Amino acid sequence: MEPIPNKFTRLTQPGLCEAVQILVNAFTGDPLMEYLLPGHADRPEQLSQFFQANLEYAVKAGEAYIDSSSSGVAVWLFPGDAERSVVPRQDDPRFGLKDVLGEHTYQRLSRFTQYINKQHRELIPGSYCYLMFLGVDRAQQGKGTGSLLIRPVLDRADQKRLPCLLDTMTKKNVAFYARHDFEVRSETWVCGDGPRAWAMVRQPRP
Repeated sequence: MEPIPNKFTRLTQPGLCEAVQILVNAFTGDPLMEYLLPGHADRPEQLSQFFQANLEYAVKAGEAYIDSSSSGVAVWLFPGDAERSVVPRQDDPRFGLKDVLGEHTYQRLSRFTQYINKQHRELIPGSYCYLMFLGVDRAQQGKGTGSLLIRPVLDRADQKRLPCLLDTMTKKNVAFYARHDFEVRSETWVCGDGPRAWAMVRQPRP
């Protein structure tokens, strides 16, 4: 394994375009994206709009990080944290996705969001750190970039005694997250007819 990059920065609005492209490349072919955007010839453009909206929201209400070589992005939200900014519905960029994705696809996305949020409440009723996206350029995977990017929030979660939560629809990712002390708490098929999903929880470490 090559040495991991030794720097990362927190994303702000000006750096979002680069981060969007990293996520599009990393998640092309992801089971969830294929479920949400089935058979769309314009999926790359829709993926760009999808990640743009979610990154804009995360910059306002959560945190996102990019490594120094621009090969990976980690996106976090912090449900239940009263100190975080609350984004009014009219200012939430994710609600503009309906016009981009179309009614049918947006309804599928909404159904997924409701499903996953319900599961999260059942797994962790209080405050927690949610790893919404971790994407690394395919050519750079296995070199420690993902580990570098999630480390600062994991360390802070330990300090604040907060659990962390994530969802993955790719089986090989389960072993990667297990190395960072995440444990599988639920294994289901999204909305009954969607991809297989693993919900993983990490309890704070001493």
